[in-house]
Amino acid sequence: MFMQGLTYVIPLFVWPYLMRVLGAEKFGYIGFGLAVNQYLMILVDFGFNLSATKRIALAKGNQTEINRIFSHTLIAKLLLCSVSFLILCSVSLVPQYAIYRPVLFLLFSMVVGQVFTFVWLFQGLGKIRVVTIVNSLTKLALLPLTFWLVRCPEHYLRAAVLQAVVYVVAALASDVMMCRMKLAKFVGVKWSEVKEALQDSFPLFLSQAASSVYAMLFVVILGYVASPDEVGRYAASEKLMRISCVLVFTPIVQAFFPRISRIAQTQKQEAYRAIERLMIVGGGVMLFVFIVLFWGAEPIASLLGKGYEGMGLLSKIMAIVPLFVTLGGIVGQVGLLATGGEKDKQVYRNIYLCAAACSLFLVSICVPIWHAEGAAWALLLTEGLVCLAMLLAYRRMKKR
Repeated sequence: MFMQGLTYVIPLFVWPYLMRVLGAEKFGYIGFGLAVNQYLMILVDFGFNLSATKRIALAKGNQTEINRIFSHTLIAKLLLCSVSFLILCSVSLVPQYAIYRPVLFLLFSMVVGQVFTFVWLFQGLGKIRVVTIVNSLTKLALLPLTFWLVRCPEHYLRAAVLQAVVYVVAALASDVMMCRMKLAKFVGVKWSEVKEALQDSFPLFLSQAASSVYAMLFVVILGYVASPDEVGRYAASEKLMRISCVLVFTPIVQAFFPRISRIAQTQKQEAYRAIERLMIVGGGVMLFVFIVLFWGAEPIASLLGKGYEGMGLLSKIMAIVPLFVTLGGIVGQVGLLATGGEKDKQVYRNIYLCAAACSLFLVSICVPIWHAEGAAWALLLTEGLVCLAMLLAYRRMKKR
């Protein structure tokens, strides 16, 4: 958790610097390009970061089975990467998105790097410490380059390249570690196994893709109706808020998901107690984050300089979102998915599908009228509904 937390502390230094140096307009280019490519990364992941992790964790000690899971998962992710590139080409042809085209293609190397990172393998085998240390050191090594190479708004393409390079170098480093530790090797698999892996992960992919409608796609929708400056202000507020979310939520899930998956096989009540302890810790930290984001919104906006006027209001609207994301995410991913069965997996998927439909309805009404503020309110309402639905679903599961 410490090393994974470090991975998300590093952007606390990089992103404010980029926001200030690039200005709202050029940071809007970066924010838009990241939103599109991070959505494509979800397509490439296809839920394998949960489904393959759980299968690897349950196969621990059986190297033949681990090699088989590794191989068909890699083939599936390569196929999905090809589909992602075709989608990117289609997006770049939309006239309103033409100004973002260079950034879109430069950042696509993040998607390629994601294919070959194999975090799901390390996590399933309980080796998450190794890959997290490698990723953290990679980001620390590349951090000084941002301050050296990006010094004015015209350097926004350099900023895009550096963002992508982090993923590519991290992928190469983790692959070297995987080979040296002999964790898995590629073996021949049947197409039916690849198809089965895709089918098994499809409900999780739908859940993640649906949740990302309001986590990432809002920026894309805003970019269609608003100027790059306004996109930049919203992206800056949303980025600072998301950093706060992943600083606590992502380390908790990655550290405890495989462990609680194994405990739940034989000791359900012990798994539930562990989940509830995680909720107390995560919720307490996020209440503190809410206070910081809400009362520090205006000072943060003023520090970023000209072009970010109005960002303080956006940050105040989003300030409570990290609490909703953390509590809903813990009971959803570590609760419903790690300890539940197929029925709970379907409930998890359905919550996010309903939330996606709700968020699209809200954003279609709010964004054309209020632009960035409308997107912020739509995000807040959607995340609140997801958190409430996850808590109710987890409570029903415990009573069974």
